Amino acid sequence: AQVALVTERKQAQAALEESESKFSGVVEQSIEGIVLVDEQGSIIEWNQGQEKITGIPYEQVVGQNIWSVQSRISPETQRQPDPRCVLYFPTYPNICQARAWRQ
Repeated sequence: AQVALVTERKQAQAALEESESKFSGVVEQSIEGIVLVDEQGSIIEWNQGQEKITGIPYEQVVGQNIWSVQSRISPETQRQPDPRCVLYFPTYPNICQARAWRQ
């Protein structure tokens, strides 16, 4: 019984490590910007896609509060949505310009 319990724990640990590895690979390899934030609002992950989108490297934002970083990358003129914009994403205001405009 003891051996079965140890074997089961090792299998669970291996499955967890494999899952974490796959998740990390998706985050790291994605061309989409991915930011992970902890419960206090501190940035714990800032992938290469986000670096390319914002021009800010991981080292400059990890541990920083997401709202302070957000305010740095959003120019004042783009913090409010354009009323003509169908879709608005505060993090990526240029997306609005690429979408259809209301007539």
